[in-house]
Amino acid sequence: MKIVNSENFGEQKDFSIYDWNERGLHLCCEQAIIDGIQPEDFRTLLVRVVSLFGEVCKPEFVFDYVAALNKREFHDGELLDLFDGMVKDDIAWSGLPGNSYQGELTQLLSYFIDENVQSILDPCGGVMDLAINMPGKRFVAYEEWDTTCYIAAFRLALAGLLDQTVLCNSNEVNWTIDKFDAIVSCPEESATLYEEDKSIRKVYEAILSHFEDTTNENGQLAMVVTLDALYDDGEVSHACREAVTKNNWLDTVVVLPKFIFSKSDEQFAIVVLKKKRERDEVIRFVDASDCTKRREHIFGMSSTTIDVDKAKDLIEHGGRRFTTVTIEEVLEHGASWFVGWYLYLHNVQYRTGYEVVPVSDILKDVYHPCDDEFEEKVGRLVSREDLSHSDIVRFEYKPEDFHESAHLRGARRIAEPVLLLDSEKMSFPMYVEASEDNPIFIEFIDFEIWAFAIKNCNAHIGYLCKELSQRYAEFYSFIMKHKLSYLEKRKLFNSVSLSLPSLTEQEALFEENKRAAQEGKVKELDLQKTIDNLIAESKKQYRERKHSLSQNTVALQSCWKEFWDYLNGNGGRYDENDIYGKLHPVKIGEIVNTITENINIIEEKVYHFTEEGVDWGEEEEIDLQDFIDEYISNNQNPRYVFSFKYRQAMDKRVLIPKKALMQVFDNIVSNARDHGFVDQNNPNYTIRFDLTSTFDSIVLDISNNGRALDEGVDTAYLIVNGNSTKMSAKEADEERSHSGIGGYQADCILKKYNATMELISEPNSQFAVTYRIIFNNIKNV
Repeated sequence: MKIVNSENFGEQKDFSIYDWNERGLHLCCEQAIIDGIQPEDFRTLLVRVVSLFGEVCKPEFVFDYVAALNKREFHDGELLDLFDGMVKDDIAWSGLPGNSYQGELTQLLSYFIDENVQSILDPCGGVMDLAINMPGKRFVAYEEWDTTCYIAAFRLALAGLLDQTVLCNSNEVNWTIDKFDAIVSCPEESATLYEEDKSIRKVYEAILSHFEDTTNENGQLAMVVTLDALYDDGEVSHACREAVTKNNWLDTVVVLPKFIFSKSDEQFAIVVLKKKRERDEVIRFVDASDCTKRREHIFGMSSTTIDVDKAKDLIEHGGRRFTTVTIEEVLEHGASWFVGWYLYLHNVQYRTGYEVVPVSDILKDVYHPCDDEFEEKVGRLVSREDLSHSDIVRFEYKPEDFHESAHLRGARRIAEPVLLLDSEKMSFPMYVEASEDNPIFIEFIDFEIWAFAIKNCNAHIGYLCKELSQRYAEFYSFIMKHKLSYLEKRKLFNSVSLSLPSLTEQEALFEENKRAAQEGKVKELDLQKTIDNLIAESKKQYRERKHSLSQNTVALQSCWKEFWDYLNGNGGRYDENDIYGKLHPVKIGEIVNTITENINIIEEKVYHFTEEGVDWGEEEEIDLQDFIDEYISNNQNPRYVFSFKYRQAMDKRVLIPKKALMQVFDNIVSNARDHGFVDQNNPNYTIRFDLTSTFDSIVLDISNNGRALDEGVDTAYLIVNGNSTKMSAKEADEERSHSGIGGYQADCILKKYNATMELISEPNSQFAVTYRIIFNNIKNV
């Protein structure tokens, strides 16, 4: 192992309090006697690293690690696992967005690299996780920070990888140092590199620019980038993508799941380049964002990670989230590698038999910057509220239809007939006959109103508005899944196409739809399907609720028959201690109790079947971190403990009545207490809160390490059918009574406030039962 430009690992410190002995040191040092790292040098490195951890980690973690070195017999990889578990949640590791590499990510990266690849360059080596998880490859890695180099060297030694090179104290990569078989890297999301001309460039731009010169004739690349790198319109980024596409090196782009890096809100993708490609070979665009699974860590934490097998299957066999694209198509769309956009274009449906014409051939984008140099002091100001009144019956307006306003500062002046579209809402377009003599002004709110002039005289205005409304509804659902700038959204929308029959047919189709709207012909407006779905869903819920109640009513009937037969044979009198039945004897008191219990359960279920109508009060802005801390403080219990982990500072709040949220928490916690924590003598029962946030939602996992759920117990079984997690589906049918309305009630409350709940069962993990709540009704603070 070579640590270049970093020969001194700091002064040795006295660690006598940890009782170092020769045996403990030997277990580490026997892997490091190579390339100048002798036992005494490794001891210096070891002491320096542990000293560093002592400054940033909890002392008990350092002590546990050192004690383990002295006392335990280790298997292959066990020392490294122990070491990683100690530091991963306490150090923001360099070389990766937020936290640390995952083995699953490395597996997916190595999947794209041929087996015969030997030499690999990693311009952002970090803690050398790629090298550790890709054994048999010779890495040359760069790392800027001394601290990270110490950690990388220590981890490589513990993994027994002593033929790797770490170039320390440098973020200026020598791209001509050698020719490599491949470049594999996962840069930190904001990482930059110095170039020879002293300029600073984004890492992914530098790597793409030097791919040709740095790799041999069969060169390959697998690199993790932020999603915006796939469509960034910056001059350098665009030039890099264009050059790579024209050279036919782009092989695959894979969008990764969210939350795989616990301390980052960004979403990431893998870009794969290969020099040896046939000219007519297609490019694979894959959305693997749904290929996820839960991953348990040391100290009882879990996280979302990549389901590698599922992702590979999608890449190899295709599916709804897979498409292939030609070089020409990518260049036609401005060298964009935006996976979601090509999936959208390849799946959108058009009217058969009609010409399909791009929006840009029909409409002219009227882009006016904000201008305060108006002659007018008062003008007709169009707001987004005005656009909400447009529909197929009335969509044509004149400037006089809008109110006059003297607040024109920052507005945009429009002096030609235009179609207006609300870029933030799915409203029907509005046509306004503005002119130089009679202009309108558009309210400036981040350019949320788009203006188009009609440049194709073969387009009927009404038909055009109807088609735009339909296409924009599809486009809107697409862009809401991605964080796009105004210009990016506008550029993509101009690539949308419309079905354009003859002018006569356009007018006829429009009049038919307008007449259908006026007459309420729901079926002709394609709303009948929605109504049918609602009816079907209502019938389904009725059947499910009937089934839930029938279990208790059948039990009630059976018990009452037994009790009635007993009374008839006993002169109308009963004694609670009397026994009824010979084959399955049971006390009369138990039968009476079962009757009472079923009556109570039926009453409670009927009440909660109308839970959607309960008034929980006004919505409140709730900081979930504070709420969870308060809940834990007020609900301590001798039978279990609470733990709480959130992955980054939250700047969002959920909008829900506090009373309603408290009821949801109580139901989930009581379910764990009553049905999961069955061993009264177990002192290690834990209820864990795990909190993360995305751009537009907050995800809360409430997990417990109690009894695992039986087969067949899932979200539908618990929430829809109102069953209990206490028993399996088979047991539920056989038992005389059971109550499971807590999950149903919690789900009703959450749906009312735009949140969803999912029951996750992982029998083999430490925390076998997880309730995942996704809050979509949030406010950015």
